[in-house]
Amino acid sequence: MRALGYIRVSTEEQAGQGHSLALQPDMIRQWCGLFGHTLVDVVEDRGISAGTALHKRPGGRELLRRLRAGEGDVVVVYRLDRLFRNAQHGLNFVRDELDRTGVALQSISEKVDTTTAVGKFVLTILMGAAEYERDLVRERTRATQQSLRERGRVYGTTPYGCVAMGGTWSDDAGRVVGQSLFRDPATWPHRELIMDLRGPHDGPAQMSLDAIADELFRRGIRAPNGGKRWQKTSVSRVINSHGGLKHIPPMPVVHEAAVSGGEQA
Repeated sequence: MRALGYIRVSTEEQAGQGHSLALQPDMIRQWCGLFGHTLVDVVEDRGISAGTALHKRPGGRELLRRLRAGEGDVVVVYRLDRLFRNAQHGLNFVRDELDRTGVALQSISEKVDTTTAVGKFVLTILMGAAEYERDLVRERTRATQQSLRERGRVYGTTPYGCVAMGGTWSDDAGRVVGQSLFRDPATWPHRELIMDLRGPHDGPAQMSLDAIADELFRRGIRAPNGGKRWQKTSVSRVINSHGGLKHIPPMPVVHEAAVSGGEQA
């Protein structure tokens, strides 16, 4: 069988060891040799998240093009999550791209082979389990973030309009947490100005995001990143996050050295 290998590594994984671009093609070559496949080529995506749809990745588009051109009989990956992490995306890929052209999918780590009914069933179970696990992680992350913000603590970067003070520690994902948040006397008034320009929270917006950005520029208020002009996405983050920060107390007169916030929220 003619095999097309596909490898992917995200920006974060490039700094790690488990899924390097050097390891994946070696494993694919060994797999093809073991099962007698002729390896046509290995298509790669470097610095691409699995959350990006396959057809929106440079390598993913190339893989799809070559499959539709009939250049391969089987797609070989080191792990299923190199191709996708969304169960529906994975099943759609097998149904719409592979089954339609009679191409198989083989995963080295999970020992999945869609040439068999059992292989397709196992793929469905594995993809569903992977998505379930990812959703649980997101729920725990959101709960942790909400709990810390309710207690006036930093989770990740410091929100615009605030300063972080006190001791620091990191969670399992390496995010800085634990510092106390206080209103920054220099930038908190800008946050409140944005809310005043936007209008009552429970009513229609009095000004558009673009209009608010223009007004901030007119008043000479610099953007969170230090630039002269605000982006409407930055304005939107301030508006959407303000409700969860209104309980933050003013900064004490006597305090430790503070880290001024650079987050655009």
